[in-house]
Formats: sequence, structure tokens, C-alpha cells
Amino acid sequence: PKLTIMKEGPAEVLACDPITYKITVKNTGTGMARSVVVTDKLPDGLTGGAAGGTYTVGDLAGGQSKDIMVTATAGRTGTFSNSASLTSAGGSSASNTVTTKVVKPMLAASMTCHEFILGASNVTYKIAVNNKGDAAARDLRIEASIPAGTTFVSATNGGAASGGAVVWSVPSLAAGQTSN
Repeated sequence: PKLTIMKEGPAEVLACDPITYKITVKNTGTGMARSVVVTDKLPDGLTGGAAGGTYTVGDLAGGQSKDIMVTATAGRTGTFSNSASLTSAGGSSASNTVTTKVVKPMLAASMTCHEFILGASNVTYKIAVNNKGDAAARDLRIEASIPAGTTFVSATNGGAASGGAVVWSVPSLAAGQTSN
């Protein structure tokens, strides 16, 4: 027998998304590999997978392979290197490492207007949304209530009145970018 192991996973995910790893164990030799066991202990900051990170593959005939799917969840952002290794009754061993970066958009909003207005003048509000995270925020819906006793006049950047509020759709807001 001749055993190989390949661990595949995403290079980058959002903090709220599951991380799916695929571990492929293959016997590229001609003899039977006996009692094959895979160990995939997730690094600190990731949870999921089998208890203790141990998966029993069993016996693998020459040319045979087996896939193991592992789903993990990140408890924080950062870069995680995760190794999977195998052992067998015949003393074979192998390992493979994959690195995944977990990123997260972090939005902050602010709204300003003039403190004083004269009579029936229009009030102009400036709304800014800033992405202070390290990943793009996608499919944003920005909404600002229209104050009671006022009438909506206009909005820039595609904002439109809808049900007592002004609503903007922002397809993507890159890390460090601000939408006004």
C-alpha cells in the first residue's frame, strides 16, 4: 500500500459562513492498507468536526479512496492553518495542510443635519455608512426614517421613499470604503 492525503478548503470565508473541508485519503499502491485513521484536530478559533478530530477510514484496497467532509465554524476572524494526517496499521503516515482566512465586514453609520433651519426650508440630512472591517459587505439595504410631520423631497445616490423611510440599495461596500 501507498497512502496519500489531500485536504482542500476555501482560501477565504466570511465569519458567518461555515467552512467546509474535504479530506481525500487514497491508496495509490497495490496492496491493502489496513486500519487507516485520519486525525483532523481543528485549530483554536474553529469548532466542528468529529469529537477529538478522529475519523476511522478502515481498510483501503489498492486504487481505492475515501472522502471525509468536515464542517467548521469560526469563532473569530483571522488566518487558520489546519492539518489533516493519517496513520495505518502498516506504519504508513502522511499529512496535508490548508490555510483559510476568516474575514468580516463591520459597518458603522452616521447621520448629520443642520442644527437650525429657517421657516419652511428643506432639511438636508447626510448619511454615511462605513465598512471598518476586512471584507466587502454585500447587498446592503440602508434605511432612514422620514421624521413625522415632514415630507420627503429627494435623495441622492438612488435613494427612494418607501413606507415612511428613505431606502438605498448598495450592492457592495469594500473594506475601508464609505457610502454617502
